[in-house]
Amino acid sequence: MKKVRLASLILCFLLCFCTFMQGCVFSHEIPGTEDIAAALVTREPIAAFESGTFAPAPKAPTPEPTCTPEATAVPELATPYISSEYPLAPKSRRTVANGMYPEEARLNYDPDKFRCVVDLTNQCVFIYEKDAAGNYTVLVREMIASCGTAQNPTPVGVFKMQNDYKRFGYFVRFYCYAQYWSLVTGRIYFHSIPYLQRDSRYLDVEGFYQLGSPASHGCIRLLPDDAHWVYLYLCPGTTVEITRSRPYDEDLRARLLLIELPVPDAYEIAGQ
Repeated sequence: MKKVRLASLILCFLLCFCTFMQGCVFSHEIPGTEDIAAALVTREPIAAFESGTFAPAPKAPTPEPTCTPEATAVPELATPYISSEYPLAPKSRRTVANGMYPEEARLNYDPDKFRCVVDLTNQCVFIYEKDAAGNYTVLVREMIASCGTAQNPTPVGVFKMQNDYKRFGYFVRFYCYAQYWSLVTGRIYFHSIPYLQRDSRYLDVEGFYQLGSPASHGCIRLLPDDAHWVYLYLCPGTTVEITRSRPYDEDLRARLLLIELPVPDAYEIAGQ
């Protein structure tokens, strides 16, 4: 009897529990979208900035336009100075006999007429004559040059021109030629830039473009016309000063380097 009564109580409890759950779950409807929105907690709107109170980040200042400066007038450089008082004689003419270049008569026999300064710093040569006071201050001619390299330097000092002049000489060691050799001291000559043959039409163009910089084995290379002038006017006994003491002069070098490839000496064939 006790078991029957316990089972009846359990059954009654289960029936009551099921009836309660049906009323709680299945009788409740799902709320609509409007109801959900209405149930949300609303917030007060953020206050807006008053007009003109908000300053944006400053922009980088626009640079003021700059005017292009007017081009500075650059004066035209003069050519190397050459006095008209001591012109060159007409160029030698090749002869029919093996293309020989004859020696030429000197145009000055006074060793005190001129003084020559070889400027190793600027690789140039100056010729001066005396002023009224007897000092060598009057410029006669200036020339661009190529002097000795560091391995074969041109000697520094004061020398007297020697009695050794050659119209067209040959370099035995270097298999090339040069015009107008004029001996300064030892084996140091003034002479023209080199030629590949004993003919003024065969100029060593590389030697021309080396003018203004050390390039020789100690000699003083010059343009053919400048070497020609030395050959004619600087007679034996003329003083030649070779120095490194002069300051570097960019304007001087620029002026002296305004040169063109030399024109070959004129020549003619006899009888034509």
